[in-house]
Amino acid sequence: MKIAFRLARRLTIFLAAGLLPAISGQSPDPGAIEETFVSGGGRVTVSLSPSLGQKPAEVLAWVGLAAKAVTAYYGRYPVSAVHIFVAPRAGDPVNSGSEHVGRIIIIRLDPEATPEDLKRDWTLTHEMFHLGFPSLDRSYHYLEEGLSDYLEPLARARVGQLSARKVWKDFIEGMPNGLPQAGDAGLDGTRDWGRTYWGGCIFWLLVDLDVRQRTKNARSLDDAIRAMVNAGGTGGSDWSLERVMDVGDAATGTDSIHKIHLLLGAKPFDPHLEELWRKLGVREERGRIAFDETAPLAAMRRSMTQSKNPALPLASTVRFWRWSPWATAATTLPMPETWSVRWAASR
Repeated sequence: MKIAFRLARRLTIFLAAGLLPAISGQSPDPGAIEETFVSGGGRVTVSLSPSLGQKPAEVLAWVGLAAKAVTAYYGRYPVSAVHIFVAPRAGDPVNSGSEHVGRIIIIRLDPEATPEDLKRDWTLTHEMFHLGFPSLDRSYHYLEEGLSDYLEPLARARVGQLSARKVWKDFIEGMPNGLPQAGDAGLDGTRDWGRTYWGGCIFWLLVDLDVRQRTKNARSLDDAIRAMVNAGGTGGSDWSLERVMDVGDAATGTDSIHKIHLLLGAKPFDPHLEELWRKLGVREERGRIAFDETAPLAAMRRSMTQSKNPALPLASTVRFWRWSPWATAATTLPMPETWSVRWAASR
C-alpha cells in the first residue's frame, strides 16, 4: 500500500506513528535489532522488533529475497537507501505493509509465520516496487497500486521465486475484480478496492502489451518504468500524470501510456480479458493453467516472465555495530544465493 501525502500531511503521519526518528536514521523502537545490507547499490536497513516470533536470520533472508527481485527488475535498487520496520501483529503470516515517501516501509508479521510463509509472501516485494515509482495525485492512485500489483509477480518469476503458471493463474483469477461495474466511471478518481488494485493492474498489462506489439517485443513497460526511476521518479518524488506519461512513452518510442489512459481513465472500458488470455495462449482448466505456444502473443507472454538480467549485482559486505542479543561476536550469516552480510555486535 502506497501512503502518499504532501509535506504537511506527511509530517502529521510521521508524528502520529512515531516515525520521525527514522527519517534521521534512528529506530523508533530503542529495543529493535537493526541490521543493514546493500542490494544493487541501495542500502537496506531493517529494524526488527524484539517481540517478533521469527529468528532474525529468517526475516533477513525474506527481506533479501524481495530485494533480489526488485534489484533484478531495475538493474539496481530503485533508491539509495530504505529503512524497513518489521513488527508483530496477529493475523495472516504477512498481514500489512505500507511504503512512505520513498524511504520507509512498515510491515507486520504474525508471530507464528514460518520461513515457508515468508518465502511465499508477495507483500514486501509489492511495497518495494512503490519505491520505484513517483507519488501521484490521489485521482491516479490506481496507477501506483496497480503497478506494484503487476510488477511484483513478474519480477519474482524472473528470479525463480514464482512459476509462470502461478503468475498467470493469479492474473486470470484476480483481474476480473478490476473490471467496471454498473455505474462505474473510468479509473481516474476511483476509490473502489478492486478498481484501484486490479483495475490498475489491467491498465499496466495493457500498456505492456501495447508497447511489445508496437515494437515487435523489442521494448516493454520495463523500459518505461526504468526510465522514470533514472529521471528521479521514485517514491519520494511528486510527479504529475503528464510527466509519467511523457517520460515513460519517450523511453519506449510509443504513446502507449497516453493511449491506454485515454481508454481507461475517464470512462469505463472492457478489455475483453477472455479474448486477451486466448491471444496470449493461457487458459485455466479445473484450477490448473495450460499454455498454448501457438497463440499469437505466446512469445510475448513467455518473455514477460523470463529474466533479462541474468547477472545480478552482488550484495556488498556491510559491517554492523548495533547490539544484537542473539549475537556475541562478528559473524557471517548465509543469505540467499550470492548474498553475504557481515554482522558485528557491540554494546
